[in-house]
Amino acid sequence: MMLLVNWTERGVTCNLKGFFLLSGIYDLEPLVHTSQNAPLLLTPEDAQRISPQRLLEAAPRQPADPACRVLVIVGQHDSPEFLRQSREFYQTLCRGGWRASFEELQDVDHFEIVWKLTQKDYVLNQIILKTIFQDGL
Repeated sequence: MMLLVNWTERGVTCNLKGFFLLSGIYDLEPLVHTSQNAPLLLTPEDAQRISPQRLLEAAPRQPADPACRVLVIVGQHDSPEFLRQSREFYQTLCRGGWRASFEELQDVDHFEIVWKLTQKDYVLNQIILKTIFQDGL
């Protein structure tokens, strides 16, 4: 996950100022025993090792750039598992000192969240623009 990389260790100045996480899967373990795992071939160990939730929990408690903003966004009609994982990831970010916020968008699921980005008056576009201009991203 890009937000957990210590870019200075790689000789790069991090200029990432914000992240907009849309209906993410942050804990991969529940996928291991589903049909979605057929092309992924995840083992339980793989899921533990590469899950963003687990990586975040093991990361240093402060972000590399304290000004970096993270918006965790989920749709009202996403599955209960998407909703749970998004809330849990947001809470872990907050406990770790990240500038994080959580948005549950009404009347959309994880497909519509992305599709509606094509609409100028879509609420998520307004949230993104407000964040960019408010924080000078």
